Amino acid sequence: MLPPAHFMKISVAGATEIVRYWDFPTCRPTRARVSACEEAVEAALDDSVARCLDADVPVGLFLSGGVDSSLVAALASRHRKGLPAFTIGFGEVSFSEIPYAEQVARHLGLEHHTAVVTADDVVKWLPYLVEQYGQPFGDSSALPTYALARLARRHVIVCLCGDGGDESFAGYWRTQSNIYASRFAAAIPSPIRRYAVPPFARSLGPLGRRLQAMNTLSLQPAGSGYTNSQSWYSCMAEIAGPALQQVRSQDLAAVRARQHEHRPSDTLMQRLLYDDFVTQLPDAYLTKVDVASMAASLEVRAPFLDQPVIETAWTLPNSVKLHWGQRKWLLKRVAAKLVPPATVYRPKMGFGMPLAAWFRGSLGEYLSSVLSNSLAAEGGWIRSDAVLRRLADHRRGADHSTRLWLALWLELWFRSRHSYGEHVEVPV
Repeated sequence: MLPPAHFMKISVAGATEIVRYWDFPTCRPTRARVSACEEAVEAALDDSVARCLDADVPVGLFLSGGVDSSLVAALASRHRKGLPAFTIGFGEVSFSEIPYAEQVARHLGLEHHTAVVTADDVVKWLPYLVEQYGQPFGDSSALPTYALARLARRHVIVCLCGDGGDESFAGYWRTQSNIYASRFAAAIPSPIRRYAVPPFARSLGPLGRRLQAMNTLSLQPAGSGYTNSQSWYSCMAEIAGPALQQVRSQDLAAVRARQHEHRPSDTLMQRLLYDDFVTQLPDAYLTKVDVASMAASLEVRAPFLDQPVIETAWTLPNSVKLHWGQRKWLLKRVAAKLVPPATVYRPKMGFGMPLAAWFRGSLGEYLSSVLSNSLAAEGGWIRSDAVLRRLADHRRGADHSTRLWLALWLELWFRSRHSYGEHVEVPV
């Protein structure tokens, strides 16, 4: 696997050299009027969408009803009317974006197709999907992405998606929290943040918890925001078997951050977005979509990741990306002109599954069954008793769904390695 924007040269004698062929411009954000920024972004993205639609096979759209996919759909509708659009939902209403996608589809006159994923689908599809990824892969949205690709492949060969919008336009909480933590650190001396703020925050109730979270982040080294409180990161001693114990002394947060350190002239926001582009986007999100879609024989194209779109967004003023607490402020303004504003200015949902409920039911039973004879534990990588304790705690009302999913995927991956070469049927 090569890093993003690199190629490998191999000589006749077998010598290899890895060469970077592109990087983000080494320029700080420019000053420009908001209207000019909107026009530049819309023009660059419209051109990218038009070229992504160029195919000699049927083309459709992934449509979540969120900002990015809705904007891509709106621009695509300028060039082709009545495109098919595809949305996955869940029986649990709070996780399903089908109603929002339906609003956008009606507004744009799209041919809309939907499907609902259940816990039984997860149990049926997951062993096949784990084998397709060929590595431990922690993002649970791989499963609904595969379901979405299966749905789309019944009708089209190529789909356009909205991936890349969050990375260019500051759509993630990590960017926002680190920006505000930096400002907080600049305004409040370190001794006060270390000794005075924690007891003061504890006296403020819910508001104090938010203050304490920002204060804690302001005292931590760069990159700490990439660790997830719902992962096994903070309780590695509990879960790790002998084979995994040896990595506990390493700075695991640095693996996913600080890639920007060779770019000292960038602003803090640019450094945060750079980390997203060179770590989380290629290692998680693009890998997720690429493998899940190819497992269903579908090609997915991402207009937001066209080089002119990325370079246009990179030079925008920081204030039009994160504007008074609103992430992706400029992109939402562009989208709100083309699709119903109510779908643009709703809370971000992501592409998660109702894992918490499912692990209290059939998915929890499935995890228990595979851990009863755990290959991951046998190899010394995890302690299955620790996972089962968290499962029991989860069933009593706690939420360990992300941790349990990671353990389930890891166990199934070890099983796929154990049975390597055996044919796994494509699930129907």
